[in-house]
This record gives sequence, structure tokens and C-alpha cells, in this order.
Amino acid sequence: MRTFTALLAITLLVAPGATHAQSISKLKSRIIPEAGSQDSWSYRDPKADVTKYKSFIVEPTVLSTAPDVTWGGATEADKRKYADMFTAAMRTEIGNAYILATKKGPGVGVIKLTLLGVTPTSPIAIASKATPMGLALSGVKSIAGKPGTMSGSVHVAFELADSQSGDVVAAALRRRSPDALNIMASASTDVTVDAVAKDVARSVRAALDQANGR
Repeated sequence: MRTFTALLAITLLVAPGATHAQSISKLKSRIIPEAGSQDSWSYRDPKADVTKYKSFIVEPTVLSTAPDVTWGGATEADKRKYADMFTAAMRTEIGNAYILATKKGPGVGVIKLTLLGVTPTSPIAIASKATPMGLALSGVKSIAGKPGTMSGSVHVAFELADSQSGDVVAAALRRRSPDALNIMASASTDVTVDAVAKDVARSVRAALDQANGR
């Protein structure tokens, strides 16, 4: 199992050429761990004004090359496809509410996503959910905010940085699965990853909207 410091380093420094003014030790002191999870956390610079960002550069999603990252047998083409799904979902969602920028400048934020692994969806997941008992259990899990039985998952890191200074404004690490009641999201690993990508994009937009009082 990765240590907290290792996860933080992978999340913020995995992208080639990535440079940030804050050191990992400084960021670590401001991290808020997610209850009940050892590999999920959130960070926000208390001094940063998120509302000043009205335009965003959504960079191509990065695939982590850390030796302990697992992909569930996915090929290199599969992994690239997964990354493209996240990039497309984020650009679509952010573009529906904000300006998609192509150049760095004042008031421009940079959104970076890093995939840290994929757990494949079980071939019998959709069949198990479609039974009366499976639907009942999925309903309970959905209310509790838990993934469905045998659903795949994606470990993904999000980062919002200032385009000019490179300072990290906010960051988060999550292991996400589709909602338990989303039966079709368990049809295959590809469908699962696509569902998670769209869910993550909606969550990021919702957080930005909330910060801007929308």
C-alpha cells in the first residue's frame, strides 16, 4: 500500500515538467483525508481565491507510471483510451459553464487529471445487479453512497493550479466507482471508466460553481 507522502508526490509531480512553488511537506500539512479511506484526500490553499478563475486550460490526462499502479490487465491502448475519456469529459463539462482557454494568463486556471490505476469491472456485475436482490442491494448501497457490488473503479487525481505561478490551488485524490443504481455502467470496464470520468467532471464543475456562488 502506498504511503500518504508517496501518493501526494505522485499526484502533484507525475506530469512531465510539472513545477509548483509549494513543497510536498507544505502541502501535506493542509491535506484533509477522506473519512474511511486511506487513499483519498482533498487539499485547498486557504489563501487562494478560486473565484478569480473564469477560464480554464484542461490539460490532457496523464497516466501514472508509478511501479505499484495497477491497471487490471489493460493494454497501453486501453489506458490511453481511458485517459482520453477523462480529458473529453472534463473539457465538455467545464466548457459548458466556463471558457476553455488555450493560453496561460491572469485569471486562467489549469486543470490536470492523473489516472493512478483501474480496477476492472466483473463480467457478472451487470447480471447480479439486474436480479431483484441485486437491485435491492444496489439501492441500499446507492443511498449509502457506496459503489455497486463487483463494479470497477478508477483511482484518479485532480489538480487545479494557477496558470502563471504554477501554484496548486486545490487538489484531490479519489477512488471512484459508478453509482450503484447505474446498471449499465457495469456493462464493461470501458463503460465504467466513462461513467466515472463524467462523474468526476460533474463534481469538479459543481465545486467551481459552488465557489462562484452559482
